[in-house]
Amino acid sequence: MRRAKARGERSGPPVILISHAYSRANNGDAALLACLVAEVRRLEPDADVKVLTLEKLHGGEQVDGAPLLPSLMQTILGRGGTNRKLARGTAVIAASLVWAMMWRLFRIRPRFREPLTAALTAYSECDAVIAVGGGYLRAFPGARSTFSLLLLLHPFVLAAILGKPTVLFSQSIGPFYGAAQHVLVRVVLNRCTRLILAREDKTVHLLNSIGVRALVRRSVDTGFLVSVPDPPDGVGGNNLELGITVRDWLPPLQQREYEKAVAALADHAIRVHGLTVVFIPQVAVTEHSDDDRLSARRVAGYMTDQSSSFTVIEEPWQLTDIVDRYAQLSFLVGTRFHSVIFALCAGVPVLAIEYEHKTSGILQDLGLDEWWLDIHSILASELVAKFDKLVNDRMAVSERIARTVPPYRERAREAIEDAFASLRIGR
Repeated sequence: MRRAKARGERSGPPVILISHAYSRANNGDAALLACLVAEVRRLEPDADVKVLTLEKLHGGEQVDGAPLLPSLMQTILGRGGTNRKLARGTAVIAASLVWAMMWRLFRIRPRFREPLTAALTAYSECDAVIAVGGGYLRAFPGARSTFSLLLLLHPFVLAAILGKPTVLFSQSIGPFYGAAQHVLVRVVLNRCTRLILAREDKTVHLLNSIGVRALVRRSVDTGFLVSVPDPPDGVGGNNLELGITVRDWLPPLQQREYEKAVAALADHAIRVHGLTVVFIPQVAVTEHSDDDRLSARRVAGYMTDQSSSFTVIEEPWQLTDIVDRYAQLSFLVGTRFHSVIFALCAGVPVLAIEYEHKTSGILQDLGLDEWWLDIHSILASELVAKFDKLVNDRMAVSERIARTVPPYRERAREAIEDAFASLRIGR
């Protein structure tokens, strides 16, 4: 394999840095990272792959042989309130930009505290950066969210200063609010990225609307590459079991109404359809208070059925185990986006509760755009009625999934090939 050599660059296998990984305790993100690393290994078996993650590390952790390193964002988190994190974030941005300029111009690496120096060194030593797939490039109204967006975009600027080509892999991007956020996103993505892979049309349209002129290509969510067992009888599980995933996402009053609607659905599924119900913790990231079990417990508390017909799974599950569990279901009502993907890959009929546009965008791709509801306006009556229709249309929905999901999964594999081609990595 040939690759360009910058001044002072060593020869050997390419070094690929995967950035923006979140936590393996989020099984959706774990799937995105594991599938991306596996695809890099498939296309470039000798590549030296490293991963920058927000996850709290204890040393020596790996994903398929790729070492995990603390990300720049990890250096900002920690003790203290918003003001202290704001100060740390500002200091990290300033220090890292100085570090990058010193290395680019003079090949001097200033020494900062760890883990900041380790993250900066990883950027300087890589040949290319691939930002892991996901939906993290988004914002909310207000200055605090705008600063958080700046922190997420900053690594792309750092890589550009260091001369490292960057690909955004299988992304859902947005929404953004106000001129400042639009300008920030537009300038950074136009000037600091070589390719943006968008996993649904809504992202493509949003980027066009705010003036992003970088190369944007439609792709498929990497989670569709996750390995799943063959669906029983080709139409999902036969245990008459409804799986539910929930999450804490809304302001308190809206969150309560959403959880009560899900509780009403669970009661209805038990009483009317004779299903057992299992609440599955797709995400259990306790250090960031991103733990689905908290919401699931509240939903269970709102239920009128207090028999043994439902279960709240308390132990956090690893990726392989949780994917196998989805394959055993008859239906899934999923708020967590990748729980929906895992169920679809196993042939399980789904009803999705959308909290970001990635859900409806991908279901539309699959011809399943009827089967989602908006978390922000969800009503118990609407959720129950939609689920009743799903039960009645189970065979037709299952047949649709069997036709559309396998070729969609194959398209996901093409995304990494596009990324390698744009980075000029590979044979």
